[in-house]
Amino acid sequence: MTYHKKNWQPDKKIQLPIYKQISLYLSQQIHKNTWPLGTPLPTKTELADQFNVDPTTVQRALQYLQSTGSIDAKGRSANTSWGPLISAAPQSLATGFVKARQADPKPLLPLSTGELGADIFPRDLVQKAIINTAQNITTMNYQTGPGLESLRTVLAQRLQRQGMTVTADNILITSGSLQAIQLIVSLLEHNAVIYTAPESYLRSLGIFKARHIQFKELPLDEAGLDFTQIPNSPKQQLLYTIPTFSNPLGNVMSAQRRQDLVDFAQHYSLPVIEDSAYEDIWLDQQPPKPLQAYDQNGNVLYLGSISKTLAPGMRLGWVVGDAGIIARLTAIKQQTDYGASALSQHILTAILSDPDYDRYLVAMRAQLKERCDLAMAVLKQELGQIATWNQPKGGFYVWLTFPDTINMPQLLAEAKAHQLKVNPGKIYGPHGDQSIRLSYSYLTPAKFAQGIHELAICVKKQL
Repeated sequence: MTYHKKNWQPDKKIQLPIYKQISLYLSQQIHKNTWPLGTPLPTKTELADQFNVDPTTVQRALQYLQSTGSIDAKGRSANTSWGPLISAAPQSLATGFVKARQADPKPLLPLSTGELGADIFPRDLVQKAIINTAQNITTMNYQTGPGLESLRTVLAQRLQRQGMTVTADNILITSGSLQAIQLIVSLLEHNAVIYTAPESYLRSLGIFKARHIQFKELPLDEAGLDFTQIPNSPKQQLLYTIPTFSNPLGNVMSAQRRQDLVDFAQHYSLPVIEDSAYEDIWLDQQPPKPLQAYDQNGNVLYLGSISKTLAPGMRLGWVVGDAGIIARLTAIKQQTDYGASALSQHILTAILSDPDYDRYLVAMRAQLKERCDLAMAVLKQELGQIATWNQPKGGFYVWLTFPDTINMPQLLAEAKAHQLKVNPGKIYGPHGDQSIRLSYSYLTPAKFAQGIHELAICVKKQL
């Protein structure tokens, strides 16, 4: 049965009780975001008038919705709800931006997509792993606990090659690094403080607003984050960093700064979240070893993922840390989804155990190096006299910044009119108003060049 908000009325001819019809209708409108989470519903009297029913019928419908957790009814008013964890819909610049992109029916050229292009995907390697898994798998039960032991073991072996002292017991398999962040956030107190770079991927996420978590920025220099600005405070605080090819700026923290940060974290008992999503995507020079490799006291939680180096659709990531923290995160995850996909875990185990995976990484880096060089040449040709940008050493991104004379809302509107999809810098932090994040990894060089040419046309309309 499908209901539509406009002119909808309960049908007295069908067997479904009137109050159930009304509750289904209201539930559908909540799911469609007609009434966003945390916002008030119309009053009982208004709903009774709208549906031409007695207020007691509306009362029964609201009581039913309250029993399912869809609304929070208090006194004469009712608010939409989403269980006990979220009191209001997380509204952010990122949320609105994503919605705007999804609502556009026209195909746009994605200049900012943070994924590998389809032509880089190692089809033969993955196909071989799938066939191997199909031939050898003996069960598809829930992968409860910290995840498939064989996967955690092969991950531990790979991480040990990077200087990390870890075993399978230090690893929790998650459904991507975003879930790992969500699990960690669940351990935080309300009003905790997270220190980040001035522009950070973390700021584009809406999951922190429900817990009223505060972001505070740290200054950057050539060596990385200046963590010495973090005060010694009784308030719960932690540091989030992507020390290797950060998103969106592409910075790399020096080896000495990494050692100094770990020493600082130990001295002040400061938890550090190290996001390593781009660690294997270096172009010319292998980066310093991870922060976790310097940590001997359990202050660093290391987040890994297959999303950037191989396949975001596998939805697998991992958290590496002190065994006690891993046990706590595992318990929370168990209450969330009974473990990450068993099939994906078996397939990833086969991929990471295959020597061809390391050969693929070498080939992938070579392809990205070529794309990056071509992207730099195109940007210089089209926007060299107008904008500035970073020279990527790895990762996917170019942080493109325009002078204050360029009206960015106008530019973004023009870009959309030219069928371009770009991520505005302001979703990553308060200082990104004049910037956009580009990615050279997703489109073919020819498509990227086409997109930059169109973007340059949009910019030059303001000159």
